[in-house]
Amino acid sequence: MMRRAILAVVTILAVLTACASVQTVSQTRAYLRVRNDHWLEQVVYANCGSKIRMGTATGIRETLLKVPRACEDRSVSFSTDPIGSNEISQSDALDVHAGDVLQLHVPALFNGYLFLSR
Repeated sequence: MMRRAILAVVTILAVLTACASVQTVSQTRAYLRVRNDHWLEQVVYANCGSKIRMGTATGIRETLLKVPRACEDRSVSFSTDPIGSNEISQSDALDVHAGDVLQLHVPALFNGYLFLSR
């Protein structure tokens, strides 16, 4: 009986932990999924008439960031500024709308270009 109770508690904790680590996407917002293959963290900016800081993408990870509402329904490019380096990379521009989930790839080697896709 005690084993079943312990197993039930462990199972519930495992499910709660898994649910807490999942990032959800809302259809009323636009998101940018950043795959940072470089080891340096990257400060990510949206460029849609003005440069707006979106957040930080951890090195060798994937990070989900909300696109600022001011950039929705506009043509937007993205740039990254690696923390600890003076290399800045820029993407091409895409039209962004609510519900979009864009993909931004930061390569392992800086070449000044970011790969942006839907």
